[in-house]
Amino acid sequence: MAAYVTADEIKAAMPGVISGATYDTILGTLATRASELIDRLTGRDVGAYDAADVATARYFDGSGEDYQWIDECVEITTLEVKDSETDTTYDTWVETDYIIWPYHELPIRKLIVDPTGDEVYFPSGLRTVKVTAKWGYSADPPAVVKQAVVIQAARWFKRGQQAFQDVSAAAEVGQLTYAQKLDPDIETMIWAAGLRRLAI
Repeated sequence: MAAYVTADEIKAAMPGVISGATYDTILGTLATRASELIDRLTGRDVGAYDAADVATARYFDGSGEDYQWIDECVEITTLEVKDSETDTTYDTWVETDYIIWPYHELPIRKLIVDPTGDEVYFPSGLRTVKVTAKWGYSADPPAVVKQAVVIQAARWFKRGQQAFQDVSAAAEVGQLTYAQKLDPDIETMIWAAGLRRLAI
C-alpha cells in the first residue's frame, strides 16, 4: 500500500530536526507502517483512507430485506443482484432502484431499496448481491489521519535513533521521557474524529 504521508511531510512537521534526503527511505517505510497501524487501530482494511481509483467487485450475502449492508466505499459503479444463490447470472439494478446511505456523506455503508423503483427487496442467499465500487473510507486521507501517521512515524524515527529504548532523556531540561504503547495525541484524534469503526 502507499503511505498516507510522504517523507517530506514528516520532515516538515519536525522543523530543525531532519533536513536533506538522508533519511527519506526509512521515513517512507515508517510512514507506510504507521499508515497500516492507523488502519488497524480504527478497524479498517489496509489502505481504507485512500480508496482505489479503480472500482472492483465484491460479493455479499443477500439480506432478504429492503436494505443491504456493504463494505465502506466512496463510489458505486454497478449493483447486480440474483434472485437465488443457485442462479448463474446477475441482473443489474439501475440507480433508481436503490438509495445509498448515509444520504449526504461518505463513506457509503448501506443500500436501501427505493420505494418508487421496480425492486422490493435484496434476495437472501449466499453471494446474491454483487457490488462494483471504489472501496474504502475516503478517496483521500483525512487531515486527522495524516496527522496521526506523521506523529507515529516521527515517534518511531526518534526512538530508532535511541535504539528503541523505553526511556529517553532531554539533556536541555534534565527530563526523562517514557515510551507509551500509543501516543496519547493519536488516541485522542482517533476518538474525537469518530474514526474507530464499530462492528455491525
